[in-house]
Amino acid sequence: AYEQRIPWPELAEQKRIAGLLEQADRLRRTRRYALELSATFVQSRFVDVFGNPNQALQRFGASELQEIVRFIDYRGIAPNKVAYGVPLVTARNVKRGYFEFEPREFIPAEEYEEWMTRGRPAPGDVLFTTEGHTLGSAAKLPALPRVALAQRLIAMSCGDNLTSDYLLQFILT
Repeated sequence: AYEQRIPWPELAEQKRIAGLLEQADRLRRTRRYALELSATFVQSRFVDVFGNPNQALQRFGASELQEIVRFIDYRGIAPNKVAYGVPLVTARNVKRGYFEFEPREFIPAEEYEEWMTRGRPAPGDVLFTTEGHTLGSAAKLPALPRVALAQRLIAMSCGDNLTSDYLLQFILT
């Protein structure tokens, strides 16, 4: 660390740069505080709508998720990857409540039919990450012509009694 070289502009420029970085840090702290408040707000709205868990069950009834959702699960084996082909949706594309198109990965188009034997996700299905640093993240699959699922994801297709928007918000809550 003692031998690390750092640039040091004139004092006025150093003060300007430090001021900009302080502003950025202040914005980052404000954003974190806003996220904490919104998380609290979501939880309180959830309780307002449903009450405690026992009240919710009495008011709405409940089913096991497997009774009202079709699971598409490709955990276990990694597919072959290539530079171009059919888009491969991975856990890195699934964020907390939204889908991120980057990074883009692909499987060979000629292997798509052989790979997608456990079911094919449809636009609007809820994707759920099952391991890694994104564990527990969920997002809706956007409208894409065809996609393959990677090994650290489960897609959930809702039936007639459940909307994917509700399922996604329930999971995120």
